[in-house]
Amino acid sequence: MNNEILDRQNRLGISPKNNIAIVGCGGIGVWVALFLALSGSNRLILYDHDRVEFSNLARIPFQEEDVNKPKVEVLASLLSLLRPSLNVEAMGKATELTLSTGGLMESLIDCTDNVETQLMIWKWCEKTNVPYMKAGYDGTLVTVTSTPSGWSTGSGVGYTITPSWVIPAVMAACGAVMKLYKPELEINGDILDGVRYGQEPVKTEKQKADPVYPLPPNSRLSNISLDYRTYELGGRNESQ
Repeated sequence: MNNEILDRQNRLGISPKNNIAIVGCGGIGVWVALFLALSGSNRLILYDHDRVEFSNLARIPFQEEDVNKPKVEVLASLLSLLRPSLNVEAMGKATELTLSTGGLMESLIDCTDNVETQLMIWKWCEKTNVPYMKAGYDGTLVTVTSTPSGWSTGSGVGYTITPSWVIPAVMAACGAVMKLYKPELEINGDILDGVRYGQEPVKTEKQKADPVYPLPPNSRLSNISLDYRTYELGGRNESQ
């Protein structure tokens, strides 16, 4: 890679994050991969067994000619076009076996929409000491946490809103990449009603009893700074 590409980023003291696994290459996962590639990552491991559908094109920068092609292959081609030196490994469906054969992983970002898959990935990461992160959205609700969110198209707790928009997907992806640099960052809330940054969510009694739960938009923030080193709570600056 030409050194000039990352010159301005390097001036901020932001180094590339490498050997990142992304599970789920849909509305969030595609943007996570793109942001990491643009940030200088040298190796990404992609997992997804689905094919591109027309409905995906409203949220990800694929073309109509990509419909019916495997998502991981289309994404890998796009990443290689943008960054020819990037090592992209397209692994297909995420299982304990395929995760174990993915090689070195410094972090795993779970962008899946099935709670059973999320729990399998989370438990695998716990067993193998790979840092786990879940990025998800439900309508205009966005969450980025260190545990499964519980939003799902499968069994268990499910999505309350199935229509999707590109903006929450991109914001979730931005939050996921930010959390790689600031692991304590937690994002939870409605992007149209003020999103909560940097605090543990307040759980209801029902949520406390559930190991996996959707995170409610239960507080508002003002004057939010997207500097990955700083956030502001109710107008009061909190630098870490």
